[in-house]
Amino acid sequence: MRIHRFLAIVLTALALTMTSAHVHEMPQKMSYSLGLYTAVNSSLYRYFAIFGGIYEIAAILAVGTLAWRARRQRSAYWVLAAAIGVALAFLAWLVLVEPANLAAARGTSWADLRGRWEYGHLVGFIFMFLGLIALVVGTVLEIPVTEPAVHVEVSRVIHAPPERLLSLYLDYEGWPRVFPATIRDTRHVASFGSTTTLDVEHAKAGTVRNVVTVTKPREVVLDESRPDYQARFVNRFDPHPDGCRYTVVADVAPRGARRFFAWLAEPFVRARVRRSVLAPMQRSAEAA
Repeated sequence: MRIHRFLAIVLTALALTMTSAHVHEMPQKMSYSLGLYTAVNSSLYRYFAIFGGIYEIAAILAVGTLAWRARRQRSAYWVLAAAIGVALAFLAWLVLVEPANLAAARGTSWADLRGRWEYGHLVGFIFMFLGLIALVVGTVLEIPVTEPAVHVEVSRVIHAPPERLLSLYLDYEGWPRVFPATIRDTRHVASFGSTTTLDVEHAKAGTVRNVVTVTKPREVVLDESRPDYQARFVNRFDPHPDGCRYTVVADVAPRGARRFFAWLAEPFVRARVRRSVLAPMQRSAEAA
C-alpha cells in the first residue's frame, strides 16, 4: 500500500506540473498578439500533449485503484476525493481544452479559442491541485502517530534481598499498604501466563487499568493507561553487595494538551518515580 500511495502522489504531482505551467504562463500569453499567441500554441506544447496525457491517465488509474484499496481505512474519503479531483481535471481538459485544440486544427482562429483554452487549463489545475491536497492529507492520516514520551531511569540501593522487593511488587493485593499515598485498592481482572491485568483505584486518578508482566526472573513491566498519560514502567531488581539495586525505567507519553509540554516533564517524572515508587518500596522492604 505504501508503494501504491507513493506512485499515486508522484503521478498526480507530475500531472499537476502540466496544468500548473499553463496557469503560470496565462497572464503573459493573454497579452500576446494573435500572431505570437498562434506561433507559441502551435509549437511549444507538443511534448505537453504526449507526457501530460500519460501523467493524467496514469494518475487517474493510480489514485482510483488506491481509493478502492483504501475504502476501509480512515483516509478513505480523502483518497476518494483525490480520485474525483484527478478525474474532474481530466474531464475539464476533455470538455474545455480539447475542443479548442480540434477547432484550431481545423483552422479556427485562436482569437476565438484562447479564452476557452487558457481558462480550461485553469479549471483543470484547480481540480488537480485539490486532488493532490486530498491525496496528501489521506496519506498523512495513515502515518502512525507517536506521542512524545518522557524517558527517565532512576535507581536506588535498598538494604533487602532482590527476592524481597520482587515479592512485594508482585503482591498486588498489598499495593495499598506499600503505596498508601497513591493507591487505595486493587482488583484482579485477569491472568494469562506471566501477565496479570488489574484495576487499580488511585487516590487522584480514580480506577486505572494496569497490565503487569514478568518478563525476566528479576524484571517486571507495568503498563498503565490513565486519562492524562500512557506509561510503561520497567522494574529491575538486581543483586547488590548491600542488598538490591532497584531500578525503574519509565517511558511516559502525556495525553491531551500536556503532550506539548513533554520536553519540560523529565524532572517532574523523575521526582515522581522517586517519591511514589522507590521510596515506598524502600520503606516496606527495609521494615520487613
